Amino acid sequence: MVLRPVLWLGLAYITGELLAWAIPEVSAGMILSGAVCLGIYGAFGMTFGKWGRLRKIKAADLAVFAVLPLFFLWGCLNFYSAMSWEMDSDDTLRKKIEEGEVGTTFVGTLERTEEKTNSWYFFMSGCEELSEGQILVSIKKTELDIPGTDFTPGDILSVSGEPELFAPPGNEGGFNEWLYYHSRKIRARIWADQVSVLKESASVLEIGAKNLRLWIRDGCQRWLRGSSAGITLSMVCGDTSLMDPNVDLLYQKSGISHILAISGLHITFLGMGIFQLLRKLRLPAKLCILSGMGAVIVYGWFTGMASSTGRSVIMTLISLGARWTGRTCDRKTALVLAALILLVPSPLMITQPGFLLSFAAVGCLMLCPEEQGSGPLPQDKDNSGTKRSGAKKRWLWDGQRVLDFLKNHMISPIYVTAGMFPVLSGCFYEISMYSLIINLAVIPLMNFVYPAMLVAALTAPLAGHAGFFLYRFIEGILGFYEALCRLSLKLPGAAMITGQMSVPAICLLYGIFGAGAVFHHRARPAGARKKPVFLAAALCSLLCGICLLLAPQRPQHMTVTMVDVGQGDCFLLQTPDGKNILVDGGSSDEKNVGKYTIIPFLKARGVRSLDAVFLSHMDEDHICGVEEILSSSVWPSSWGGDLRIPGSVEIKNIIVSRTAQNDDGYEKLRRLCDPWKTVCAAASAGEELSFGDVKIRVLWPGEEMSDFAGDKNDLSLVLHIFYGAFDMLFTGDIGASVESGIVGQMEAWGISGCDVLKVAHHGSKNSTEDYFLSHVRPKIALISCGRDNFYGHPHEELLRRLEMAKCKTYVTSWDGELIIETDGKYIKTVVWGQGDRYNRKRR
Repeated sequence: MVLRPVLWLGLAYITGELLAWAIPEVSAGMILSGAVCLGIYGAFGMTFGKWGRLRKIKAADLAVFAVLPLFFLWGCLNFYSAMSWEMDSDDTLRKKIEEGEVGTTFVGTLERTEEKTNSWYFFMSGCEELSEGQILVSIKKTELDIPGTDFTPGDILSVSGEPELFAPPGNEGGFNEWLYYHSRKIRARIWADQVSVLKESASVLEIGAKNLRLWIRDGCQRWLRGSSAGITLSMVCGDTSLMDPNVDLLYQKSGISHILAISGLHITFLGMGIFQLLRKLRLPAKLCILSGMGAVIVYGWFTGMASSTGRSVIMTLISLGARWTGRTCDRKTALVLAALILLVPSPLMITQPGFLLSFAAVGCLMLCPEEQGSGPLPQDKDNSGTKRSGAKKRWLWDGQRVLDFLKNHMISPIYVTAGMFPVLSGCFYEISMYSLIINLAVIPLMNFVYPAMLVAALTAPLAGHAGFFLYRFIEGILGFYEALCRLSLKLPGAAMITGQMSVPAICLLYGIFGAGAVFHHRARPAGARKKPVFLAAALCSLLCGICLLLAPQRPQHMTVTMVDVGQGDCFLLQTPDGKNILVDGGSSDEKNVGKYTIIPFLKARGVRSLDAVFLSHMDEDHICGVEEILSSSVWPSSWGGDLRIPGSVEIKNIIVSRTAQNDDGYEKLRRLCDPWKTVCAAASAGEELSFGDVKIRVLWPGEEMSDFAGDKNDLSLVLHIFYGAFDMLFTGDIGASVESGIVGQMEAWGISGCDVLKVAHHGSKNSTEDYFLSHVRPKIALISCGRDNFYGHPHEELLRRLEMAKCKTYVTSWDGELIIETDGKYIKTVVWGQGDRYNRKRR
């Protein structure tokens, strides 16, 4: 009979969902082919047992063989149907909003609240005017003085404000808020102008939970010092409102941010702890099991039931249920069953990093042979396995036993880390190189600090000063965590940017790590001596996987990417020999464009350093993102020292025009450059710079224009970039009055035209005149501007001129990120969002 049939059927379903997510354009033929291949693989596995030996097929084997492809198809179709339904409902709601069928006042039931740094998030259901799911009500603290703690889940609210649909990312690396919120069945946002309670909640549970949260929050704030209050509140309640951003960043960069989330450690400790405590009191076994189950369910609900929490709750319930029936709980089957329970009603949940990290970490942990078969340190036993009477516990000072214990307990973190690396690279584009070592010290201490936090959070308001030693113990452990993290970040290569790995690369990486796991299992067969050959092969597989993960990402051809930064400019040039050049980087309508758009884009591309940043002029919509890149590298003063934050993008050179050196913005920029020894240089018309095979000529402005009294936009740095036979012209924000001078410079350099033109001033009608176009003769025109911007860019007059010049025009407000690839002769344009059917439909 097939071992663990639920496990294999569940894996087939999950594989189907992953395929549907990874390949949006997959055809019915591909799905059926995958199902057939899976069926053949299943038949092979049932026909041949361990080491390829033939085995007798039973009726149960045939049943699983027949159902296996069906579960695979079910996973594919369930994901596709859920995605299609979400997109269709989104289109319907958009049409209603555009036609004025949706008003500005909405009534619904409050489900939960979340406090952010500058706003409150209210999640409401039952708003029939908008959708069948939930809606997000965003309340800015600066505009509405409404304490979220005054509201209770279950309240009937009336909200006034403009509805808005969630948008897909405009660039690589961007946050996909559409997919994130729709995977949680939240389908629209309201920017609240007014919020009022029509009917207060009558739920005793909700009122009690709210009061308990406030009780815990007040106690943590009053009796725990510094960042300890926010960490304790996050680990006990899942509430991050008091979390220090610097500590959050410190934990994230060090690879231990998982301890801040409610996960298996917390749930298992609570559920199994209550069960074992009651058993020691000699209460009936089934009463103890029911008590543990009830505590786990209530705690999961109390903390918000995130995906990792849901997994832990389900697996703990299955484990306790197995005790009820007197059977052994198979953890692998419990893990897959938990995934099925979460994914079948909400297929899009599989796209969320929290879900992937939680299941990848636990799944890889279960593959570890030490985790499957090892227990605590061995005790003195005779040859029959019976503990010798009168034997002393010598292991505490037995060096060999301690060494064996440490080796056994270092293997499982390696499995977990290897399983999480591909997900971290695919979702966050960087990994912590020393997270394995740090977690070896952090995780064992959690068995002591979490119970202390739980007791302190529940009793601090009553215990007061009586809990002094308990509070100092918590602060001491957390202080040790911070010191350890700070120390690790001072080591070279503490955090490495990996870039966004493709689906085939992730599959290859898991294949390499999987081969290493097989070698490791073969290296230590039961009852036999370890085989060093297989151990060496396992180690080589691990090292090969890490090398693949950290390998620099370089394009095969030169690429020019127009990044969608809203009303601003940002272009990235990448060459096959590893040169990275940024031209401008800022926005006037997107807040923190560097933090939320440019830096994630650079990390997704695997850019660890920028060889040069050219700034056309000192306006905010061209430089603010570059300033954020520089300032985000600053080591917080609370961490001590004066170092660069690991995993930040390095800027080697910043180049501006000589006329820009007189601008006040240049002095601010130079001060940001000083700590990192970034070179600030100036260039003027007539100079040429080389970056490998890329040549950059400066056409404008000249040194003689330093006393220019006209529009500063006319002093924008104009660059002519050529690579082989390909060339491109960057024009900054110049106006029509200086275009004749630029044409003169082009003629002086012998430049007869260009393949690609970056249209000046975001598509303003006051630049790029017919005279200029007749000399430049571009084949492709690029316009960077924001959606529904105040200036009306791009202007219709300009678009008509480009059309008359027979230019193929791309606009970020229409197309999002645009990629131009060239081998120096041929040109290929790719609209990034058009490569994803899910994204394309949303734009």
